Amino acid sequence: VKHLIEVDISKRLSAEAALNHPWIASSAANRKEPLLAAIENMRLFTSHKKLKRIALGYVASHLVKTKESEAVKLQKLFKTLDNNNDGFLPVDQVVQVIVDNSGSVDETYKRQLEDSVREIDTDRSGSLDIEEFIAAAMQQATYLKESHINAAFQKFDTDGSGSISREELIAALGSTADVDDIMRHADLNKDGVIDYPEFEAVMREKSFEVRKSLSRARSRHVSK
Repeated sequence: VKHLIEVDISKRLSAEAALNHPWIASSAANRKEPLLAAIENMRLFTSHKKLKRIALGYVASHLVKTKESEAVKLQKLFKTLDNNNDGFLPVDQVVQVIVDNSGSVDETYKRQLEDSVREIDTDRSGSLDIEEFIAAAMQQATYLKESHINAAFQKFDTDGSGSISREELIAALGSTADVDDIMRHADLNKDGVIDYPEFEAVMREKSFEVRKSLSRARSRHVSK
């Protein structure tokens, strides 16, 4: 700073030199890093199964209440993007932020982005609220903590039976539209409910490993 206010013009740091100064460059990079990480996570969010996307919404709600460091960091990022401080990020604004930080993109890519961000807007309001933003932008290491997976499972398992029934899925989804598809990929042992190991497999995207384990267990049972 003192080099910028130097009285002697010959010794004063130019604007260009100031912007390229290691301290300034490092500070800017540190501010941009959380945004780039959030953008990457938002891109991945829409590739997740429907059950996992809903579960991440529950995890986000849990994070906001517990004020965990990841939630605090993302809330700060959300506020920097929330230009009018109304607590919402319009879908087109989020798309533009991603485009601005993705280098050169064509119209096809931009349309795909719009579709993806609309998937994050789970209540179809046209904007992302803080919980929708955190659900899509949080780090995998955060939502894969056992405590968060368990908290999300309990939100589905409203009767405390230790499994998620079709009726509980319908209640969570608000319709029957995707229930058959969810049961098909999540109910690995085909007993009509999603138990905790199956739910955890969806969250960790390890359905194949769990399916092999269940197959081995069935084989041992049959051989006895």
